[in-house]
Amino acid sequence: TLVEQSTPVSHVLFDTSALPRNLDFLDIDVDRNEMGGNLTWEAPSDPTHVVEYVIYLGENAYGKDRSLLGNVSESTFEFFVPLDTL
Repeated sequence: TLVEQSTPVSHVLFDTSALPRNLDFLDIDVDRNEMGGNLTWEAPSDPTHVVEYVIYLGENAYGKDRSLLGNVSESTFEFFVPLDTL
């Protein structure tokens, strides 16, 4: 149910993005058109508001047809992409 609030309140919101640096991926999957291996990176130059890293796989640099591979905490700088990932 909706409730009316008689005393308004404000909230501080942070909507920022921080790009990791020096991404590296070594594909160890030997099957054609499949990949798998360790993805590593360094923290962004300003990691102040980073709470996690979310890893996607997309068809291009703009994220066309992207799919979620997983996520890791802000203190983790690697992710193992499962073998046989298409």
